[in-house]
Amino acid sequence: MNELEQLEKDLELVGATGGRPELLRKLAAQIAKLRDQDINTTTEITAVPETQLDELFRSADHEIQALHVEGTDEYISRHHPDLNLQIADATNKIHEIWKQGRKGEARIDEFVAALGEWKSLHIKAIELFKAEENRPF
Repeated sequence: MNELEQLEKDLELVGATGGRPELLRKLAAQIAKLRDQDINTTTEITAVPETQLDELFRSADHEIQALHVEGTDEYISRHHPDLNLQIADATNKIHEIWKQGRKGEARIDEFVAALGEWKSLHIKAIELFKAEENRPF
């Protein structure tokens, strides 16, 4: 039983037993406040269409591929394993949110945020590799 349900039960009990009017008013005010909070904070999550998830991912991937330089992945894996791990974690997060979104257990904004993080990490990797490429040996 949540707090709202408990207060409603208490109000009914106090009212039935001839409780003090000020106590009834306080309980009624608390119930009204909780109902208002509940209405304002409850958002229904609906399943995100597969095509929308796919389009968002393809768009982000296309941006990365347009910037990608051959050899980046190997360089990052070898010289920046921490970043490589962050990219892997970000990829896993996208897949997890994707699965949750299809079932209506995640919002589209969560997916977009995860894509943004994934894209930023890839851009960072590309920039690190390009900077290394330009260094004199």
